[in-house]
Amino acid sequence: MQYEPEYDGRADGVGAFAATLTERAVVRVTGPDRKTFLQALITNNIDALSSDRGLYAALLTPQGKILFEFFVVELDGELLLDCASIHAAALAARLALYRLRAQVEIALAPQMQVAVLWLEKGGDVERPSGVRLAAFVDPRLADLGVRLIGTQDVLAHTVGKVDGAVVPPIVYKNFVRLRGLPDSVDLPPDSVFALDAGLEELSGVDFKKGCYVGQEVTARMKHRANARKRFFLAETQGPVPQPGTPILSQGREIGIFGTGNGMKALALVRVDHWTEPNLATPLGQKLKLVKPEWLNI
Repeated sequence: MQYEPEYDGRADGVGAFAATLTERAVVRVTGPDRKTFLQALITNNIDALSSDRGLYAALLTPQGKILFEFFVVELDGELLLDCASIHAAALAARLALYRLRAQVEIALAPQMQVAVLWLEKGGDVERPSGVRLAAFVDPRLADLGVRLIGTQDVLAHTVGKVDGAVVPPIVYKNFVRLRGLPDSVDLPPDSVFALDAGLEELSGVDFKKGCYVGQEVTARMKHRANARKRFFLAETQGPVPQPGTPILSQGREIGIFGTGNGMKALALVRVDHWTEPNLATPLGQKLKLVKPEWLNI
């Protein structure tokens, strides 16, 4: 995990923004069995896909921990997985292990990129349309904007027509983080349970679909209401510590810092301790935890 310098990149008086998300990549799943193949593996329901609706989902370990989280959208009969670029090759390789006799092809799509359009204060964004362009409202929270997947030239043309500001991707990363949502780098493979990462509230898991990898553990955590850790927003008195730095309460570790910027960072914290007073870092820096509006605890 990498510390990010403070920078919001806002353009005063400009409410609309666009960014090409250079830390995202696309994995393509094609073939006649593409939907049934993914349906048996991922946390969300492929049947809910439509021409203008994408899904947020994850591929879990059998023990219910996230290996990869991503978006899924259909474009011209192909399933496109919008994922962290650092995990794209590993995601494609893991899916290939499950292929067996399924009639599917799994491959990286290096010619395709991901972009996003959003409003500074949240709200509905008009979905653009175009040849070979997938456009869908972020299924986690609607005010996170519209995600776009297309070739570099198509996205450049679409982003260039935005009536607003085209900004670096870190601006959008900060916009999402301030709403308390973890980024892919906050979810190292095989380290965080699906429900601890907020997949239920963020529409990333369907409890009514059939079996998928890690389904039994996820369903048990849901019905027993025993998700033990959740992501909060940590507000510090100085620059946020490096990701992985412990958060202490009376000398006991109750969580760790995630990615941050300036004096705010994500924090993965035990839900039975997040309201305790006098939280601090190992160096004695005081901090306050804020519960995201979408978090249901």
